[in-house]
Amino acid sequence: MKVYVKELTLSTNRRYQLVDITHEVERIVRESG
Repeated sequence: MKVYVKELTLSTNRRYQLVDITHEVERIVRESG
């Protein structure tokens, strides 16, 4: 069970990092364009 929770936390963190990167890219594109 603990392993499952750890995996879930890892995948959630990865998803949040992807969203952060997407927002950063959008902001850079908006500022440069």
